[in-house]
Amino acid sequence: MDIRFVLLPLFVHVVLTFLMLLRASGVRVGPAPGGTAAYRETNWIELALLFYVLTILAQITRRADIVYVLLAWVFVALCLIDAFVYVTGERGLRRGSLFMASVIVLAVMWAIYIVSLLLGL
Repeated sequence: MDIRFVLLPLFVHVVLTFLMLLRASGVRVGPAPGGTAAYRETNWIELALLFYVLTILAQITRRADIVYVLLAWVFVALCLIDAFVYVTGERGLRRGSLFMASVIVLAVMWAIYIVSLLLGL
């Protein structure tokens, strides 16, 4: 698969991560909606790191296929919605549910990667 298709969701997520870091660095003091600011932002950054590492590994080992790209876009879309809810303070959606959905998608991506790599699929 073309490297641009594999890396495009990562690039969108990088931009989102920087925007969220800028927002967290001085705009708001105190707890964020849905939990403490430190807890939510730390988890969000850790999740981003796992996504970045997986994308790099998938590309290096040539395991980035259409399934990977589709799941990557689902993950990034969930993160974008979560960021929108965080920034706007929208009460209709539960940030915890969005975060957990993105964790599940990323866990599935890692599981598919690990199984395909170990089984040589």
